[in-house]
Amino acid sequence: MLVPFLAAAPLATVLVATGSLELGRRWAMADAIGRFRGIEATVRGSHFPLTPSVLDSIGGLTSTELLAFGKDKKLVTTTLSMPGDQIDLLSGQVSALRKEEANFHETPLAADEHRFLAYEFQRLPMNDNALWHGSFGFLG
Repeated sequence: MLVPFLAAAPLATVLVATGSLELGRRWAMADAIGRFRGIEATVRGSHFPLTPSVLDSIGGLTSTELLAFGKDKKLVTTTLSMPGDQIDLLSGQVSALRKEEANFHETPLAADEHRFLAYEFQRLPMNDNALWHGSFGFLG
């Protein structure tokens, strides 16, 4: 009578742990998406120029790293503090993502031993025709 219980206990433990892991992952993704959508709403609805200092402020307030691209899809400025070759690597990964439909990309991007979730959007600034894309949330 004790043998079936001892056999079922490890299986139940594994199932509970797996379920908890999946629920935790979903909760964290939903939190990240909500934060990114909040940033997008703020930036899209604003009329101020997205200067490097403004991007630094947004990144600091939201605990995200930001990449700004011009209308030629080249990197204009970023809040990332890592070597230039690693920023170029991330920039290239973002360019590859832009071919997809979704704004949020669940597959993490990696550079300089850091992993990032990507969320993209466009904004047409008031002062010129340059597009602004991209927001990266630090995963760690």
